[in-house]
Amino acid sequence: MVNHSSNYDIALINNFAQLKIFLSKSRKCIDEKYYYLDLSNNSLLFSEILNQYGYNKLTENMNIHNSRDDFLKKYIELIDKISFNNNTRIWWGSELASKNRFTSHLPEILFQFIQSIHAIKKNDYDTLIIITTEQIVTKSLMNFLKHSNKKVFPNWFSILHKPFFLNYLKNLFQFDKTFFHLYLYKQAFILGKRSVWSRLKLKPTPNKKMFNSQKCYLIKSHVYEKSFDSSNNYKDQFFGKLPEFLSKKSNLIYFVHIFGNFNNVLKKIRNNTTHQLIPFEYYAHLRDILFAIIQISFGRVKMHDIKFYGLDVTDIVRAEFKRSGIQLYHWIMYESTRNFLKHFKFDTIYITYENIAWENMFIMSLKNYSHKTKIIGYQHSVVPQSMAAMFIGKREKKIKPLPDKLLTVGLETREILRDYGNYPRSMVDTGCALRYEYLEQIELKKIQRTNYILLALDGLTEASGMVNYVLKYVEKLKDYNFIIRTHPALPWEKIKNKINKDIDQIPNVSLSKHASLIDELNQVEICIYWGSTIALEALFMGIPIIHYNNQTILSYDPLFRCKHLKWIVTEDDSLRRVIESINLVPEEEYLYQVEQAHNYIRSYFYPVTDQNMSKFLYD
Repeated sequence: MVNHSSNYDIALINNFAQLKIFLSKSRKCIDEKYYYLDLSNNSLLFSEILNQYGYNKLTENMNIHNSRDDFLKKYIELIDKISFNNNTRIWWGSELASKNRFTSHLPEILFQFIQSIHAIKKNDYDTLIIITTEQIVTKSLMNFLKHSNKKVFPNWFSILHKPFFLNYLKNLFQFDKTFFHLYLYKQAFILGKRSVWSRLKLKPTPNKKMFNSQKCYLIKSHVYEKSFDSSNNYKDQFFGKLPEFLSKKSNLIYFVHIFGNFNNVLKKIRNNTTHQLIPFEYYAHLRDILFAIIQISFGRVKMHDIKFYGLDVTDIVRAEFKRSGIQLYHWIMYESTRNFLKHFKFDTIYITYENIAWENMFIMSLKNYSHKTKIIGYQHSVVPQSMAAMFIGKREKKIKPLPDKLLTVGLETREILRDYGNYPRSMVDTGCALRYEYLEQIELKKIQRTNYILLALDGLTEASGMVNYVLKYVEKLKDYNFIIRTHPALPWEKIKNKINKDIDQIPNVSLSKHASLIDELNQVEICIYWGSTIALEALFMGIPIIHYNNQTILSYDPLFRCKHLKWIVTEDDSLRRVIESINLVPEEEYLYQVEQAHNYIRSYFYPVTDQNMSKFLYD
């Protein structure tokens, strides 16, 4: 062992190649302290090599996870402040304003930055490695350390090394305006093509008589190829029975997003006789698309003196605003809705509500061009903490494009929105679970040991962390068979490159072969999940659930407020011990937990009845 001190105090690492360069250049001393802070979703690749080199994982720095509610509150306040200073279409059309968890990485970036600053300030180390895959975090930390006395890796000599140099070029190109404009032009081309196709293949012919009737309603929904039955009748996957209920009271038209093969769906729309469906692209004129490129390209927002946990994060927020940007197909919804309203007028409009940027544009256009129309938003699914988009700030509620009324799937989601969302209490009310009506037909599963455990994946690649965690224990749990059920949006072929083991070589692990989720749940005795809504269905049936907490700062658990028939594991917990503890629960206590869990899901999802659907009729 070398007996002189390390030549670096802090190392900022973004990938494995950088780590190898650092370890080859650093020196170790017997009596010095070496730590690493892994903010890369517990990468085994990093952990294994760092443990070999004598580095200890820094874990006490993660106490902020005990304050998730506080973090969420401060994040909402941060966006609220920016919104108050930027009550413009450019801001409301951005991914940052919508707090979209799929397109904006801001919460996790802020968390990583704060964790890193805390670790740097502790000063009870000789060398500290901070591992993050977010370049924005690295850049901000470099700026923070610029005037410190610490020796930082990478230095300018390291940056000239080929892997570093190529990485820097890649990131410069990623944020370059020319690249951004090329992306806009690509979106414009696709949008323009869809506009032309929809006009060629569809000819909406509104019945003038219907607009003289007492009521005319619009549903803004979504269409997939599987949205049509064998007779080519459209079945709304989001609003369920509501269209049928509303049709008894009024005339009804659909304004829709199309997903999947655009041409195939257009053909189905043309041949469908159930409802009149109009793609939003139909009213997106080419001149509007070209003008939108100019508006987005030259749009500006005011960002200065932005503090988070007492730290200046202005540069981070600016960089993330630039990275996440404004999507043209969200932005153009304003013009498309405006053009649509020249031909149609409505008493009430129903919209799936998740605070996505297109929703802001849709509502803003309605307020400007059809201000007498009542807008009812429908919270149609689950609300985990990570879905911060559903929560607004105290000042936002006065200026943000919002529905007139917001109905939820049940009591629990209403209370979550009221507790976190700063909505006027009278605005949010319970509706019913239109997408989950089938739950009423499901019976409680009888207690039985089947030795099958279900891994319920959702549509995000981060779910791979849960699979890798479980695979560490399958050999020690040979009495169990593990079934991996993938999400339709993320088939196994798209995720298997992130899995550390070949499941084909593990006899007690297999991919799901069941088309029916209920049949699958009837087969298993435990369900392991990260963010999948399958957990709610499992709990409704009385199946114990294990939530894999990968320690993101905002929970992806749709059952984050439920404590019944539920166990939680992190990367450092033993899955084997948790499964054993489930099996040791006394029958009387187990049945009590089943009853409480079942009641919780009933409060989460209200039944679909005429009485509950009548709440959608605006008074």
